[in-house]
Amino acid sequence: MKARPRGRKAPVLLALLFLLCVVLLSGCGNVRVSGALNPDGSMIGVHVGNGNPPPPPSPPFVELLLVANGGSGTVSSFGIGQGTGMLAAAAGSPFTAGGSPFAAALYPNNQFLYVSNNGTHSLSAYAVDTASGVLTQLPGSPVAVGDCPRDLAITPAGTFLYVANQCSHDVSAFSVNASTGALTPVPGSPFAAGTAPFALALDPGGKFLYVTDDSGGALLGFAVQGDGALAPVPGSPFPVGTCPESVKVAPASKLVYVANACSNDISAFSLDAAGSLTAVVGSPFPAGGSRPQALATSPGGSLLYVANQLSNDVAVFSIAGGGGLTPVAGSPFAVGGSNALPSGLAADASGKFLYVTLSNAGQVAGFSVGSGGGLTALAGSPFAAGSMPQGAVSSH
Repeated sequence: MKARPRGRKAPVLLALLFLLCVVLLSGCGNVRVSGALNPDGSMIGVHVGNGNPPPPPSPPFVELLLVANGGSGTVSSFGIGQGTGMLAAAAGSPFTAGGSPFAAALYPNNQFLYVSNNGTHSLSAYAVDTASGVLTQLPGSPVAVGDCPRDLAITPAGTFLYVANQCSHDVSAFSVNASTGALTPVPGSPFAAGTAPFALALDPGGKFLYVTDDSGGALLGFAVQGDGALAPVPGSPFPVGTCPESVKVAPASKLVYVANACSNDISAFSLDAAGSLTAVVGSPFPAGGSRPQALATSPGGSLLYVANQLSNDVAVFSIAGGGGLTPVAGSPFAVGGSNALPSGLAADASGKFLYVTLSNAGQVAGFSVGSGGGLTALAGSPFAAGSMPQGAVSSH
């Protein structure tokens, strides 16, 4: 009699029993089990999941995302899920601000948050509980500034805070108390800044401040003095495209980018030791969409993100050593519906996630950032925010 082969059925039966146990333990819900059998019947690459998004983060939060809600006069505070990028609202969020909040800036140690109130010509100042995301208005808040305040910028050392006042054509400057977050006007403040100062950016060393003149089609450059006062740099103002509404300085580099909303392009400059600017070869670069409204860079400075408001997408560019821009594969990436109006951008500290405020939808869209710069929507995205979310900032 021919002997039957042995040693094959037992491993297979064990594998099947294992899968049965997985299903039973998972409650027989919407379970996904993937894997394969080795030639001897053992399992390889087993993955079990139920098809649901990962749970949102809960306090204590490691990182926060703060969003200025222009239509509801509030600030939303979210915890960012580590490894997932999912957002969870802090207890009590959204928090009261002034009229038509537009932009937000965090103090370097994340202990204080400042929000420009475009409709009430003021700044709201908060103490930030970084573990819970709870915001508490500081004594003396809100603080009066010029007319129609737009963007904010805080020096890397936290010494000075600047506010672009669009309607009064100037920049307010304050010294910041590192212990209390209190603001004191700098001598000589406010400083004249073209016809419609809109967006602000400081270089990594905090030596130079750049201000877009939305009506004048120019970028103004200022040297930051020891007392916080502003003095024009050589060659300022520098010509850019029409309606410049965002400016960013790439981290740890000498490259400056300006989003020109009406000419649908990006002006690129290199800056020298005196803060003067020289146009990068090939500048301006196409924005990849219609009405570029906001800019953000990856933490390492290798990528530039552009929120194109009217085409409802985000263009992603790799930044060359000389400052030139090249679209990454798949760019631009659709965001929101046909009229979502992406208005603000913020990258998390790791560079793995990107957040886009959708002004017309009252939401924040979240994306994971691939190794090549491509964007993939996060589970659970978009996340609910207040009415007309505008500027956003993440802790670092």
